[in-house]
Amino acid sequence: MEERAEIEAVLRAAYDARRRGDLDGVMAHFSPRAEFMLLGSPAASPVPLSALGIAAVREVLRRLMASFEFHDLELRTVLVEGNRAAVHWSARVRAPASGLEASTELLDLVRLEAGKIVSFKQFADTALASRLLRA
Repeated sequence: MEERAEIEAVLRAAYDARRRGDLDGVMAHFSPRAEFMLLGSPAASPVPLSALGIAAVREVLRRLMASFEFHDLELRTVLVEGNRAAVHWSARVRAPASGLEASTELLDLVRLEAGKIVSFKQFADTALASRLLRA
């Protein structure tokens, strides 16, 4: 079983890499068989998506990182139970294509195995994300 401190260290490093826009740094924390989901209704927004396997996760994260920059990223709460974590965080999000930005909060449910993320499910304001993408 993962130790709480080890899980927190992996998560903090991954979020820090995301804040910096470092795709390789983020991907270093994902398992080859990882899954990534940005949850929401595809009928209401083009933002929800999912990926399975390291290559697909990398491509999804590459597109997301090109579409959204995070500033003032703050991990507000990190709860760890066994090999699972819930991360409540906030950031000022900027969409470079539109120049629009807004502050928001997000919640991620993460599962790790052998020190790597195998499941990452993100709950975000997909309506806000859609609005930020509009030019």
